[in-house]
Amino acid sequence: TSALVGAWPALRAALVRGMEANPPAAAADTAGFMGAVEGVTRARLQGAQGDPAAGYRTLLTVPRQVGTSLDQDWLLADLAFKAGQWRDAIAIYEGMSRNPGRRTLSKFRLGQAYEAAGDTAQALDAYRAVLSRTVDSSPEFLLDDKAREAVARLGG
Repeated sequence: TSALVGAWPALRAALVRGMEANPPAAAADTAGFMGAVEGVTRARLQGAQGDPAAGYRTLLTVPRQVGTSLDQDWLLADLAFKAGQWRDAIAIYEGMSRNPGRRTLSKFRLGQAYEAAGDTAQALDAYRAVLSRTVDSSPEFLLDDKAREAVARLGG
């Protein structure tokens, strides 16, 4: 995030130059971005209103936007999980667990998805991965406690 903040002035200048050089393309990019924002908002609302399956289906149709794709991934995985689409949720959480900044939470959610899908061995592996991580913030301490509880519950 700090790298992006530091690079923002140069990125903004490049965006402005691109928009000035090609106004029709800039308008199309803006429309695409606004459509994505609308789609994400709709999917989030559907999930909040108790229909995660509809939110999941909606979000599958939304174009991924640079700078927001990680948030879209989180929402997509969470909606898939809530809709009982375990394999889809697992695949998304697996991919997100490769991101160092999101690894611990992704691994924990991966454990939950494997557990819900009935794959105890994979769930235990994911929960143990949470426990093996160096904890450096209070939310992760809570995940440690929850992961320990899950390992004990699953007999690992």
